[in-house]
Amino acid sequence: MDELHYRYYQSENQDETQFLDILLNRINDFGEIIVYEQEAHFRGIFLDNELPKGITLVTPRKNQTTASDGSTIEVKLHQDMSILDDAPPYTFLMGIQEHPVKPVYTTIVPNHVLYDLLSEDARECLQKPLFKQNKPTSYSKDIHFEPRLRPLLVMDIEKGPIFKLRPIDSEEIQPQGDKAIRCYEELKTKRDHAAEHSKIKVELKKGDILVIYNLLTTHTRDVFEAYHNGTDRIILRTYVSDCNNLVANNDINSLF
Repeated sequence: MDELHYRYYQSENQDETQFLDILLNRINDFGEIIVYEQEAHFRGIFLDNELPKGITLVTPRKNQTTASDGSTIEVKLHQDMSILDDAPPYTFLMGIQEHPVKPVYTTIVPNHVLYDLLSEDARECLQKPLFKQNKPTSYSKDIHFEPRLRPLLVMDIEKGPIFKLRPIDSEEIQPQGDKAIRCYEELKTKRDHAAEHSKIKVELKKGDILVIYNLLTTHTRDVFEAYHNGTDRIILRTYVSDCNNLVANNDINSLF
């Protein structure tokens, strides 16, 4: 069952000058890069060249405050770009450089695992638009965002439960009413339990590629210290469409 939720490609090439081409070729097997305005300020330089639009250099630093850049911030199980109704089908991560002191793992939890932990009352409540979504803390100041009410759980006929979870717990999500507060607290408790007991933990080594099926899973990563001003643990990240219609054609097993 796990192979339906992620795909791990171990590096066969340690030549950094070829990494971007390898990543782009693998992306082509699945679909096309999705470029999000909200991610524009996270872009970076790789091997003295600006990365293609839609590919982000994730280089954690101690002095950053966003989930993408702050290595010591505890990132919770989340769906990437969950702020959107149509979140990207795939998250691609490529290891560029490993942490020098400790392995840093990405943890993946299939949505059905978390869903099965919830009470019936919570499942019903979380599907209602009872949760105020404020501007994400990772958004830059110049991006306008209008707060709105939304559900945190969406039931899809084909894909099953989809959790619209954010990377950190903050005032970004505000439950409306006592019942919504109780259900949100249950969700957070069960989410942490699922992450702790998950069997899917992947350490991205240099040149490795991890593809996460973002619509069937939530994921997180370990907390770690940035020892060398963020140059110790580096990955490339991008979001990818399903323009090859692997899901629509029930052909996901060909790659997962």
